[in-house]
Amino acid sequence: MFKRACEALWGSRYRSDGARELDISLRTMMRYDAGESPIPGEIMGNLTDLLEKRNDQIEKIAASMNRI
Repeated sequence: MFKRACEALWGSRYRSDGARELDISLRTMMRYDAGESPIPGEIMGNLTDLLEKRNDQIEKIAASMNRI
């Protein structure tokens, strides 16, 4: 779930871009991705917020395109 969410937000550069956006080290991001460290609730909450924001942006763009 973590990897899928990160890939949806940042594509193939999800580790480096995600670490920057989530304000964590790249190594920490890699540990979360590999399942070596538990992902704190705060990080999952931030990730959920980012996904919801992106979804809202996409929905607004799609609605605008439908009016063309």
